[in-house]
Amino acid sequence: MKNEQAQRRIIAAALFPTKSHSMVPSTYEQLLADKYIEGSLTIYQSVELLEEYYRNTKGSVSRP
Repeated sequence: MKNEQAQRRIIAAALFPTKSHSMVPSTYEQLLADKYIEGSLTIYQSVELLEEYYRNTKGSVSRP
């Protein structure tokens, strides 16, 4: 279990880098990363929700 969480943290760090040019993820990006790390979202669900987020905020947030 501990190794799985460590792997999830590494993947989340790569998957949810940051919004715009800031080095701080948006609240929603952090929420998705946290839910993925704790195992309540799969990688596929996380990516789908993140893609939807970027589509819906097109123009106000540039994708990394």
